[in-house]
Amino acid sequence: ERPLAELRRLLEIHLRWDALSRASAHHEPGRFEQGIAILAAAHERFPDDGTILYDLACYESMAGRRDESLRNLARSLELEPSYREMARSDTDFEPVRDDDRFRSIVG
Repeated sequence: ERPLAELRRLLEIHLRWDALSRASAHHEPGRFEQGIAILAAAHERFPDDGTILYDLACYESMAGRRDESLRNLARSLELEPSYREMARSDTDFEPVRDDDRFRSIVG
């Protein structure tokens, strides 16, 4: 019925997943700053995407950006409460796990 709107919706889905995929290529070799750059750009375009924010928080945690990580994790869990359980055991959050704010965010 509205083909242009549907194409736009599909393109946005593709762009979101493309950013997540490109960032993931930087995780294993430990190039967290490169992953952060990709995800931060995606976050600017899609500010209410809980998945992008969650991954951004992971990369920020691993890069030592504690405050940014915890802020973005909190917002991602507001948008996607189902990620709370995953965050509790996600090893990407080891660098911030000892922070009282982390425990408060994930419950």
